[in-house]
Amino acid sequence: DGFLRQPQVIVTVIEYSFGGVYVVGAVGKAGAVRMVPGQSLTVLQAIGEAGGLVEDADRTNTQVIHEGVGGVRSVRTLNLNGPIDIHADISLAPGDVVIVPRSNRVYILGKVLKPGALALPTNENITASKAISLAGGFDRFARDSDIQLLRKDQPPQRIDVEGILKGTPNLLDPVLQPGDTLFVPESRF
Repeated sequence: DGFLRQPQVIVTVIEYSFGGVYVVGAVGKAGAVRMVPGQSLTVLQAIGEAGGLVEDADRTNTQVIHEGVGGVRSVRTLNLNGPIDIHADISLAPGDVVIVPRSNRVYILGKVLKPGALALPTNENITASKAISLAGGFDRFARDSDIQLLRKDQPPQRIDVEGILKGTPNLLDPVLQPGDTLFVPESRF
């Protein structure tokens, strides 16, 4: 009738499903790094598998994002500058993300013509107004009198770039530091 009676079946696992971590940012080959079943993988090993750190990697601020039980995320920061304590290296789990930022970068986001990262030169200071100029300037919907400077461990700072460019006295055009983010909001007409 086309049915087997009392079949005997043998199942052999040829390969386990892909389990890996993702290494992104200032490494030689950003992307997925495969984890071998039954073997642990640490942050340093994953970075090595991803081609190692590139020259302008921020070695003091490598982050590991782990999604735990119930979707709760945790972020740990590692300092890979100087001698590295192998015992302090973090073991990774499938799905973890290792982020190695680039040093000496600021980020310009929002209503500018070329949003993204901007490398800070080593021989000159870049102010907020100059950074926006280097990002192509404001687009036509930008609210140029209410730029926000986001700096680590500080509250957002409001910058009136429109007033700075017009020469309004007593307006501060702050010098940017590595890791700063300038956000140019959309105007509400």
